[in-house]
Amino acid sequence: MGQRTSLLATPDTETRSLTQLLETHDEPAVLIDDQYSIVATNDAYAAAYGRRGEDLRGHKCHRISHHSEVPCHERGEDCPVRRVMRDGRPVETLHIHFHEDGTPERVQVKGFPVDIGERRLLLERVRRLEPDEPSQPEDGELLGSSTAMLASLQRLIQVASLGGSVLIQGESGVGKELAARFVHRRSAHAHGPFVTADCTAIPETLFESELFGHERGAFTGSGQRRIGLFESANDGTLFLDEIGELPMTMQAKLLRAIESGEIRRLGSTQTVQTRVRIVAATNRDLRAMVARGDFRLDLYYRLATHEIVMPPLRERVQDIAPICSHLLGRFGMSPPPTITAGALSRLTRHSWPGNVRELRNVLERALAHGPMIDEQAIEFELERSAQSVPMEPARSPSAEPDGDDRRAGAIAPAAARVPLAAVGGHGHTAQLPAGDARDAPARYRSARPPDRGTEPPPGQPRARRRGTGRQ
Repeated sequence: MGQRTSLLATPDTETRSLTQLLETHDEPAVLIDDQYSIVATNDAYAAAYGRRGEDLRGHKCHRISHHSEVPCHERGEDCPVRRVMRDGRPVETLHIHFHEDGTPERVQVKGFPVDIGERRLLLERVRRLEPDEPSQPEDGELLGSSTAMLASLQRLIQVASLGGSVLIQGESGVGKELAARFVHRRSAHAHGPFVTADCTAIPETLFESELFGHERGAFTGSGQRRIGLFESANDGTLFLDEIGELPMTMQAKLLRAIESGEIRRLGSTQTVQTRVRIVAATNRDLRAMVARGDFRLDLYYRLATHEIVMPPLRERVQDIAPICSHLLGRFGMSPPPTITAGALSRLTRHSWPGNVRELRNVLERALAHGPMIDEQAIEFELERSAQSVPMEPARSPSAEPDGDDRRAGAIAPAAARVPLAAVGGHGHTAQLPAGDARDAPARYRSARPPDRGTEPPPGQPRARRRGTGRQ
């Protein structure tokens, strides 16, 4: 075997050969040794980081691309140098790199082992991801180049390769489940299943059966053994969606399972050891809930080993255009729909209480007007609700209600009368204060017509309706 040498000390002819090899790549490319030192680059790499014409040999790669004094794995990122030197296999990962002026951008990094004699190098190719391009097809709406979104993506990348539970917080519709899947695919549990538990959909009486499973005959109707969600997620990720909705009685049972990794099926005396990474999500303020006594402090600490806040859409309006482009391309229309500058301008002025989920809904509704979405095709839900509610003229507080109002039981002067068919009812009428018309669909979606002929005598309580729990 030949003597082991450093390529930093090789003759200029060999260095030129390596550089010529890299110049065959159009995208930025660099050779890095096991000490994180740059051995050779192509012109595209130097230009990408504002170093055009400079000799970058001997510089630490993390100082050039990350503006960091330590390798990226020490900051929680998946480090291609470390993995290639250790495993000798190609790698692919998502990084946040920085331009010379500090501007961040998402890049896809592909690394390949290159063995020269006894020396192993990393050949790293860097591809900038466009603002409307997801890092992987499954990443869906986790795209954009705003500062807020890039900060969240960088945090997701960091925690994915670490151990411990992850708590993802954010408003409804910001993409918390997408973020959870993003973490799963980049974690040590990526080879295992991703299992979702919707905490709002599990009745308290079935909580243990759903999460931990049951044996045959454990309770009436349990005709066969059932594997719970914890066991189903073994060696993978269990995503606890809307964890803030979990009642206190269930929180203690969940805490023990997370702490010990042991579960016991209902009707069994045997415990089952599981290896599950917990990722939880909520749109509630869990710290405030802890302070009010509505959420266990010990469970909060167990869930929040790593906390990530996903930004609302109104804080990253520059991402609306690429998100629209991505969503319109997924609607399956040929040719893909287009959107005008005026429509985009209107979208950026909206407050987006429903975030990306609302944006998708607005675009789908706009396509009813044709494949080119202009400003007139954009309708927001609150505007539609207000336009669909007929308003009565205001009356004096002392005015006597007319016959129709008396029959319907008017609750206030200057009231709005809303057809219940528009809010989930059966053709009767609900009375709203005039100023509350916009909230009608949400507040009265459960309204039902009264039971005519079943009114109790004066002074007697109303009979409970079977199956509704209402008085």
